[in-house]
Amino acid sequence: MRRSQRFLKENNFKNIYIPQLYLTPTQRVLIMEFIQGVHLDELDKLKAMGINTKTIGKMFAQMIVKMIHKEGFVHADTHSGNLMARKYKGKDQLIVLDHGIYQ
Repeated sequence: MRRSQRFLKENNFKNIYIPQLYLTPTQRVLIMEFIQGVHLDELDKLKAMGINTKTIGKMFAQMIVKMIHKEGFVHADTHSGNLMARKYKGKDQLIVLDHGIYQ
């Protein structure tokens, strides 16, 4: 999760967000920042919010391709339950959740 956060920052993916991680004393449980957003399979809600689904799709594709070809690792559980979108500071933002599986 932290590696992905660094990757996004280093590669200038300003409109892709990974919630902050809060460590527990045992570090066996991951607690993440709560984010309001709409899952990517809820097209009617995305459109009602004015989210451009093509822009979100392009962001996602660029992130995945760069992760694989530049970093050699990729989030391996990117289904609609783990991807959300929201408007943040007037721009479309992709939110990536569930960082338990990387390849």
